[in-house]
Amino acid sequence: MGETNIFKVLADSQRRDILIMLRNERLNAGEIAEKLQITPAALSYHLKLLKNADLISEYKEKNFVYYEINTTVFDELIIWVNQFGGKKSMKKIMWIVAMIPVVVTSVVLQFMPDIIPMHHDLEGNTDRWGSKTESFIFPVIILFITLFWHLLIYVFEKKSKNANTEKEQMEAKSSAKVLCVVGISQAIMFGIMHYFILYSSWIQANAGGEHAVIDIAKVSCILCGIIFIVLGNFMTKAKRNAVVGVRTVWSMHNDNTWRKSNRFGAICIIITGLLTIITTVFTSGMTGTIFMLIYLLLATIVTVVYSKKIYDKEIKK
Repeated sequence: MGETNIFKVLADSQRRDILIMLRNERLNAGEIAEKLQITPAALSYHLKLLKNADLISEYKEKNFVYYEINTTVFDELIIWVNQFGGKKSMKKIMWIVAMIPVVVTSVVLQFMPDIIPMHHDLEGNTDRWGSKTESFIFPVIILFITLFWHLLIYVFEKKSKNANTEKEQMEAKSSAKVLCVVGISQAIMFGIMHYFILYSSWIQANAGGEHAVIDIAKVSCILCGIIFIVLGNFMTKAKRNAVVGVRTVWSMHNDNTWRKSNRFGAICIIITGLLTIITTVFTSGMTGTIFMLIYLLLATIVTVVYSKKIYDKEIKK
């Protein structure tokens, strides 16, 4: 995003309106100005900030300059959140998403038997039954993990305020921003896992069976595959940060080595996600887990080697 912080850029409602317009179609400056009913000078200022933030791109066609949106899934989430108040709202959303499993569990347990299946062996056979109140353990763990992300966000926000250089400030802000989305994504993924566990326990307890209704390992692998794809989408545009991305000694050398290493790493992690989903769909959860780890290991090795290669080329310039 250059040197412009995305939250600052999206703090203005008119710039958010421009992005919302460009989601559906490309527009030239005249069309945007007409829709927003603002002066050309004001529009030029807004477009400049959006371009510097890499949120839009422009290209010429005949006698007109057209603009189109240039956002990842990550940026789209930030745009949506900023309509409700910015980064503070991202933290609120993180906590709301983390609290939902607690609420859902409180409601569902009212309709479940007192004793439900609590654990299964590798073949899906129930090896322990327990009180339904134990179902609150996972939601509580989700809350503690969310608290961990919240404290990390606070650390980076404080580091941003006390930074000695603009570079340190931008990297700290970028890290805090990434952690917000990581926290939300984690809460969503664990929440979905918990809902499947609740559903499986409910059906099995009512049926009186001894075998799991749903392969939770399979569900977990598919969710991990989706997370890998989303992460890869974000990595293509992520600035240097202390949280997410290809963070080797070589990739952190400068912006060029970071950008090239992370674009290649993004392709690898997206392929890993796709292969994980495909493998898991046609096999068991345990097999999918093993192959996921193999794919992830290969992707990591290839990415690290590529990062070193890019670094070697860079220092020879």
